[in-house]
Amino acid sequence: MIVPRYWAEGRVQHVERSRERRRQITIRRFGWSDTSIGEAQQMADARAAEALEAVLAGRRRVQRMEPKVPYNGAEGVPIREEIIARQGETILTRNRYGALCLNTADTAFIDIDHRASTPPWFAALLLMAVFPFATHLAHPYPLTFRILWYIATTLLMLAVSGALWRRAVSLFGGESAMIRRRVERFFRRHPDLSGTLYETPGGYRLLLTQGPVDPNSPTLANWFRELRADREYVKMCSRQHCFRARVTPKPWRIGGAPLHHSVGAVWPLNPDQLAKREAWVIEYDQRRTGYAACRFVQTFGTAPEDAQVRQVQAWHDELSGARSGLPIA
Repeated sequence: MIVPRYWAEGRVQHVERSRERRRQITIRRFGWSDTSIGEAQQMADARAAEALEAVLAGRRRVQRMEPKVPYNGAEGVPIREEIIARQGETILTRNRYGALCLNTADTAFIDIDHRASTPPWFAALLLMAVFPFATHLAHPYPLTFRILWYIATTLLMLAVSGALWRRAVSLFGGESAMIRRRVERFFRRHPDLSGTLYETPGGYRLLLTQGPVDPNSPTLANWFRELRADREYVKMCSRQHCFRARVTPKPWRIGGAPLHHSVGAVWPLNPDQLAKREAWVIEYDQRRTGYAACRFVQTFGTAPEDAQVRQVQAWHDELSGARSGLPIA
């Protein structure tokens, strides 16, 4: 995990001239450093030169310009966010919409969100069950009618599958109860693990407390699948080589606008944007006083907790208000 303090951009050009045409190749790359802007510029220039060499060697899939994006950004580029504080290797940053996030290299936070829609497999099973009957009914009719019949049947089954899925979930006690039972089963299968479960506005957050975890390990990938972790979160853990937990509310849940709607979201900013950003932060901090980002639920497992993970957890609980009893947002 890398969250640099300094950023720079390197730019190189190559011009080829012939009788027929003039061809110009421009390559831009970012560089970063925790030491100085000069060191960041050296890296940027070196990365740009290396990319140009690859283009001239005939490699087709060389990106000419890296996008200037934050946490969920380009492959191979570190987290591009303002550093607010550090405790050891754990870093607190402000994300693109203004909330504070903990970033850790090996303390495993796992997001397990409620489903936003009906699982595709459930809708597919329902269609497979209904289509033979629908085909039988439509068989005597002309082709045009059969095509319209199949389209109408598909749309109807997609709508019905949503209602049936919601009914099935309610029969099992609701999505929250299902997730908690899934977590309980996970720790029964893995008695060498321990963890703490938190409720979030969109589902749950699990913190594994038995020790450090490699965010790119095959073992973790299996745990993600068992727990049905949020797919976007899983992808970001692998891409950024770290774990992440939002510890302050999302601005729109507490009556405010996201930071990136009014100020540039990607760090570092132009100097003329800093005053506007600071004014937004002051207002946001006032709004979030009465809210928590998550709520402590319970602990699982009997494996001894790791001392380093406990320090990260203590900071997480303090920043997020997990044990404060405040409403979550």
